[in-house]
Amino acid sequence: MNAECIKLEEEFIRLSTYKDFLDTVARTLQENKANISKTASKMSASLNDTNKNHVDEAANSETTLGITEPDGNSEDVTDSLSVNAFFKSPQDLVDILAELESNNLTLIENVQEQEEACERVRVKAARLQKILNMERNTVDAHISREKEEIDNLKRDVTDIVEAKDAINEFNLLERYEKIFHLGGIDQFEMPWMREERSNRKGGPNDKEEPKPTVGEMLEILHDQIHKVYNKVFASESGARLDTLMMLKVLEVTIDDLSRTLSGYSRARVIKAKKIVDEHNRFLARQRQKQQEALAHEARLRRAVEKAREPPRWHRGRRIVERSCPPESHQTQKVEQEHAETEDVDADLFYL
Repeated sequence: MNAECIKLEEEFIRLSTYKDFLDTVARTLQENKANISKTASKMSASLNDTNKNHVDEAANSETTLGITEPDGNSEDVTDSLSVNAFFKSPQDLVDILAELESNNLTLIENVQEQEEACERVRVKAARLQKILNMERNTVDAHISREKEEIDNLKRDVTDIVEAKDAINEFNLLERYEKIFHLGGIDQFEMPWMREERSNRKGGPNDKEEPKPTVGEMLEILHDQIHKVYNKVFASESGARLDTLMMLKVLEVTIDDLSRTLSGYSRARVIKAKKIVDEHNRFLARQRQKQQEALAHEARLRRAVEKAREPPRWHRGRRIVERSCPPESHQTQKVEQEHAETEDVDADLFYL
């Protein structure tokens, strides 16, 4: 469509220039015609004067000469002067008329082509308008669905924020209860309700895990912030600062670093990040090697200690130790008694 519009614009410019050229030619023709008419009128006036003089002379010498001139000489002279003033030959007029006819034919062809191009552009514009209307309808439907989803998400977010505020208020109340020892709602309950709750929990003798107090939590937070502060500023031997003071110093340092970082170019920042990552990977490899060496030493130490320990389990046959042999007469008496009992039994079975 843009190409067709550009083509039409160029054709319009060409035709407008040609029209201006024809206007200038017509203007010059009119000026020349006016000049020729003026000169012709002057020459006709002079010719009339000369004709009058000739007529008078002819009247005086009519008897002797007997020659008369026609009255249409003035008109023939003016026409010949007007034609000879612009055209040198009749072929010039024929050439101009042929050129004008060819230009008219080309103009007619160009106008027809432009009308056909305009018709094609009009059809394309109608087709594109239909497509754009369909796409606009689909986009409007999608936008309406997205707006509904956004409204639903906003409602969900408001519900979540309200629930979060309620939880924060509840946690704050619990914290105030732990700090100021205000007591719970248990003190307003009846004794039988306390017994039922204790039975549901598993008995009154069950031990509950002690919860950290607010002071202990603040101490843990102070220790963590102090570790970060010492790691950043490397001042282990410095004075012990307050938690808020350390947080303020860390925040100011982070702001300064962010401002200085924004002043550097992106390529330089990426290069520095790569160098830091390589250094961190090198330190990680060193730590891993140290940990592996320590683990290897620990394994060797445990293996040596295990080898030096006495055996824990006694497997296999038990070691036989020789005992004192019994006396001979005791064994003989036992054998004799056993033999006598066997003989008695034999008498019973063999009659």
